[in-house]
Amino acid sequence: MAVTLEGSVSLGVIRAYLNWTQEELADRAGLSRHTIAEVEQGKQIRLATALLIVQACQQAGVNVSLADLDIQVIEKAGLRYLRITSQVTPQQVADQAGISRSRLYKIEDGQFISLALAEQVMAALNSLRAEKGLKPVQLRDLEVRTLPSLSRKEALWSGS
Repeated sequence: MAVTLEGSVSLGVIRAYLNWTQEELADRAGLSRHTIAEVEQGKQIRLATALLIVQACQQAGVNVSLADLDIQVIEKAGLRYLRITSQVTPQQVADQAGISRSRLYKIEDGQFISLALAEQVMAALNSLRAEKGLKPVQLRDLEVRTLPSLSRKEALWSGS
């Protein structure tokens, strides 16, 4: 039975609900008990670590996203990292998004893209994640370099 959280919740509360020790959560997330203790003490952690914790909770039936947890994250996840941890190939994402694989690699390497293209790639990745039973990732949680919205006149003026 899945449980949905309301508002921001501490990791300790989720652990208590699941009746897990820090060691049990650490084992399920592939982390050390020390890391879990630091998270619960409010230390900043990498997004990759936070996503492992979220995934462990989701697999236990708790509908939680990174935004729901009271965790201090110091960075966003790169598209390449999310693609690899989702166990999908570059070709699968590119095909689903309707772009070339070389274009996907450029985006993963930090090329600026339009917000519309970022949303298109995220939708493709989330569709593939859904096929694997994984929760969707929000664009705000992803490190993608998007261009500011410009009118056609502004884009022409700036030489774009």
